[in-house]
Amino acid sequence: LFGHWWFEGPRWLEAVARTLHDYPIGIRLTSGSQYLDQFPRAGFIKMHEGSWGAEGTNHVWMNPETSWTYAQIYPAELYLRDVCTSSTWNDSDLSRRIVKQLCRELLLLESFDWQFLITTGAARDYAELRFETHNDQFNELKSIWQHFEFHHSIRPEQETRLAAIEERDSIFPDIDPNLWATGSRQHNPANLNHAASLSLNSEGAAPQTLNHDAKKSSGSSDHDASRSQVPKFIAKPLD
Repeated sequence: LFGHWWFEGPRWLEAVARTLHDYPIGIRLTSGSQYLDQFPRAGFIKMHEGSWGAEGTNHVWMNPETSWTYAQIYPAELYLRDVCTSSTWNDSDLSRRIVKQLCRELLLLESFDWQFLITTGAARDYAELRFETHNDQFNELKSIWQHFEFHHSIRPEQETRLAAIEERDSIFPDIDPNLWATGSRQHNPANLNHAASLSLNSEGAAPQTLNHDAKKSSGSSDHDASRSQVPKFIAKPLD
């Protein structure tokens, strides 16, 4: 948790690194791989899965109150990987715009703060709204991309919507879709099994789809992209 809630943390670390570089005080920086090259490992240990969250587990992020979010995230990750593995996304300025914005929306969708805020109750409504908005915008961009793939162009209203999403979520201006392509990272098929396990509840039945707005006490939502219905899933332990 070094630097948690501390926005100057990265600058402080940079100052430490520069000081160690500029002044020969007997301490030098190294990487994990460089250390192992110099001092070969003497053995192996098996560490238990854990986190900095409550009780040292992943419960804060993965529990019956948040598992529905992963049922949206995993298919989005797999879809974007397929899009970015194909070379067609890099054929034109427009195709690059659409897919780069897909990448931005996925990163925003994947932010673990949404699950944290839902579980702690600190800002649950806000977290759910942000998650649903990024999920809906990802699906809008997915629809725009599929139209582009078939027609090699998009409709004026799709162009307007693309520009609006780009303006709203303009983070990571130099984002590179190649990082999502198959081969850029080792593919872990366990993710597929994890997603599949979330698609069934504890009795093995199909998930129940709920209109998320209906469960809000206000009876209405100010969700600015409210075309989705959010499936709720019950977390099921993995084998």
